[in-house]
Amino acid sequence: MVTALFTLIIISFQFWNDHRERNLAELIRFNPHDFAYIGFTMNKIPENKTFEWITEKVKPANELIETIGMYRVIRITEKEYNKALSEEKFEFTISHKTMPESIVFGTRNYLHILPGNYYKVLNGPIKMEWIRSYSEKYRKQYQE
Repeated sequence: MVTALFTLIIISFQFWNDHRERNLAELIRFNPHDFAYIGFTMNKIPENKTFEWITEKVKPANELIETIGMYRVIRITEKEYNKALSEEKFEFTISHKTMPESIVFGTRNYLHILPGNYYKVLNGPIKMEWIRSYSEKYRKQYQE
């Protein structure tokens, strides 16, 4: 009986934690001391490439995490996320030397953080003009 109650409490807490409003930066694994690279793409990956640009410099990753950390998100269903697939998109991967990488697909109002976690931006929309400017600035320096 006690074990069942304890298990129910743990499951309830995990559900609540997964579905509460959160800061977007909390959901993206990023450790500047373990950083390996960031790869970024706007809208469409160029043919025979992995990203539009990629770098092992930590500054672009810091800048991105600092900016998107201003946004608050809440978990949603895949079906709700799929409604936004026709919007302007961005995607990035932050890889680490020892930690698992973070792969994020985003639009102005929704994000998909692999594996299978979907979020709606609550205090957005994400400023896509900033995302475009960020991407262009670093694409010029680090185009793959």
